Order: sequence, then structure tokens, then C-alpha cells
Amino acid sequence: MDLERMTMPINTRIHAILTESEQDAIVTALDFWYAYNAGTIKADDFEQGRLAFQEFGSENVSDLATKIANLF
Repeated sequence: MDLERMTMPINTRIHAILTESEQDAIVTALDFWYAYNAGTIKADDFEQGRLAFQEFGSENVSDLATKIANLF
């Protein structure tokens, strides 16, 4: 791995063009991750997260992850 390429100044801004469904998927994932790490997640949140993932589609999640990874 090229560590120089992976190192970015803290003030770097990355811009991405996202569809509305991609933006919704990211917001949902970040909300779930925050609740999980904050210890405020409820049992129903796991089911809601699973349903949201299924609704967006696993192939779309993979495509979105690749899109974001390629921004760097």
C-alpha cells in the first residue's frame, strides 16, 4: 500500500455527487453506527437497519462503497 497516498491533511475536503437514495443510505448507516457505538441502540434498530440494507440492495451498497473509496 502506498501510505503517502493514504495520508491527507485534516482540512482536506472531498466532494461526491450522490443520488438521493445513496445519501439516504449513508445517513441511515451513520445513524445506526452512532447509536451502536454510543450504546443507545435498541433491539428494533437492528431489524430496521437490516430492512434498510435490504431495501437499498447489497449490490448498491457495494457500488456506493466503491464510489466513496475511489474519491481518495
